[in-house]
Amino acid sequence: MTNSTSNAILKLGLLITGTPSPSVLNTSGDYLKIFTNHFNEALTALNKTQATNYNSVEFSPYYCFNNEIPELTDGEDLEGWVITGSAFNSYDNEDWILRLIEFIKYKYNNTTAKFIGICFGFQLIIRALGGEVVKGDKGWEVGPFKIKVNNKYSKLFGLSDNELTLNQMHQDYAVRFPSIPTLEPFGTTELCQFQGFYEPCKLLGVQGHPEYTEDHIKKIVNYRVSSGIFSEEFEKNVNNKQDELKDEGLRFSQSIVRFLINTLED
Repeated sequence: MTNSTSNAILKLGLLITGTPSPSVLNTSGDYLKIFTNHFNEALTALNKTQATNYNSVEFSPYYCFNNEIPELTDGEDLEGWVITGSAFNSYDNEDWILRLIEFIKYKYNNTTAKFIGICFGFQLIIRALGGEVVKGDKGWEVGPFKIKVNNKYSKLFGLSDNELTLNQMHQDYAVRFPSIPTLEPFGTTELCQFQGFYEPCKLLGVQGHPEYTEDHIKKIVNYRVSSGIFSEEFEKNVNNKQDELKDEGLRFSQSIVRFLINTLED
């Protein structure tokens, strides 16, 4: 098969809900740069096996944590919205969080807008649609974790062994899923019952961080050791886990791109 792509740009909105840790910020840039680089890498990889009509991804950023929330009418020229991770808690009632929840609810109920939720973004969508997120009592999930995925979604995402390995960085967990018949959860780990959700042509979210590389995880963990959040023993365990498991974030993000351009279920 000969692949050919047009010069079209995949235009997305990026709802930025925080900043990376200083060690990541200094080497990889802010979330706008990280997500732009990652999504372009995913699109390039996808075009090598399945030609699309796009050759680049471009984000319109909204710094939500600085009270820059989109207007309800924004985004008509976009193919979708991506909500980033954050050090904030998705169950808190900061003004910007509540305003972002209202934006999500409006777009979901009144438009055909697509949303991608990553970690905090995944949790916030669950909260906006009637689910519940709490601080977990089982500790952190940090580094690569194998997510058990059922047959239906293994097939959808092209998984061969009903497992998907993604980097994680969270201690908050969704404990109640929204009661929406068309929205389905997929994926579990030992600590986290809800690792992903999918609604055709509307929503795709993961608790993990497909945009985080092994180096990002190392830098975040090391910074949190120096800040007294993690212990050196915890850091050692995460490093050992990275030696054993390789994350599949780039692979999964190709499915995210396919979802955004309406070819995931082809």
